[in-house]
Amino acid sequence: MEKYPTTNQTLRNLAATAIYTILLLALITAAARQNNSLTRQRLTGKAGIAPQVTDPPAALSFIVVGLGAFRGLAAEALWFRADQLQLEGRYFELVQLASWITALDPYAADAWAYNAWNLSYNISALMLRDEDRARWVFHGISLLRDEALKWNPASAQLCRELAWLYLHKVGDNLDRAAPLYRKQLSTQISPLLGDSGLYPNTSVGQQLLCENWRLNKESVSQLTRQVGLLDWRQAESHALYWGLEGVARTQNSAEVFKCRRIACHAMMALIERHQCSDLLPALLNQLAQLYKETPSPAVRRLYSLYIIKAIQQASATGNHNESERLYTILLKVAAKDYMIPLLKDLLEDKTTGNDLLKPLQQGVLHGEK
Repeated sequence: MEKYPTTNQTLRNLAATAIYTILLLALITAAARQNNSLTRQRLTGKAGIAPQVTDPPAALSFIVVGLGAFRGLAAEALWFRADQLQLEGRYFELVQLASWITALDPYAADAWAYNAWNLSYNISALMLRDEDRARWVFHGISLLRDEALKWNPASAQLCRELAWLYLHKVGDNLDRAAPLYRKQLSTQISPLLGDSGLYPNTSVGQQLLCENWRLNKESVSQLTRQVGLLDWRQAESHALYWGLEGVARTQNSAEVFKCRRIACHAMMALIERHQCSDLLPALLNQLAQLYKETPSPAVRRLYSLYIIKAIQQASATGNHNESERLYTILLKVAAKDYMIPLLKDLLEDKTTGNDLLKPLQQGVLHGEK
């Protein structure tokens, strides 16, 4: 005989269903309130997230409204899938997946950086033709510069990632197609620049550089006061710009160190690769600040090496007072850990600073022999 639920059982089932429904609605309401609170904090900049500077596109609005408070869970699920694709080397699929993540949460700086890195390094390396490699590399740069920083203008991390792409991927020679990257950069930006690749004096040129390359006039003026005139056809100039932009956009000490360090490396590259010796005083200023913020052995050695280079340069130009001033600074910075030659020996010795700067312990051991 078929059994039917009793009236009491039916009432209990209905009561349980009602309780679960009420709990679910309460959770949704709480999540929605939390989401609204975060949105208000984002708009005021109180959540550690940059205020939204433009209205979201229609597609993004549809996604946000459709998923509501659960879009964070969807983004987490996509991140999990992205990690799997990364391990499997399925980089092309990662492009679409990362774009979905940034659509769900355009304030997720890690997602933008992840996607740009994948485009500029992983996918470009799969291309056989150098022209195709260049397209993917600059796609990654454009993604950070033109889209990610639009949503996250206060993100020092994104400035640093962008600076690294210019410095390492375009400026260095670790990629066989790097000369083509530099040629394309120079060719594309040159029509907007003044003589010798300098920042233009015309308002039209300045506006176009701001719109197409995100080189803000005020930021460029401040950079010029700090380091002097730059050739904007060089990738390292863009790396320097974005590195110091990162310093200016954050108060986080760890990010300040990372951004200033990459700015210093950009200046070193300009000095070593492009013979921009006029940048040496500005580099010393940045290294001094870096050492003040993080007096680590690695920073101390780097700072000391470039002080030696500056001493030799000042002496070569007949500025002996400057050589003596810098030598005094060198003693204060490096004498604790390194054997420092006398100034006259330092100037007479034709070896590099690397060979002149010997650890104190090593010097003692050599003396004992």
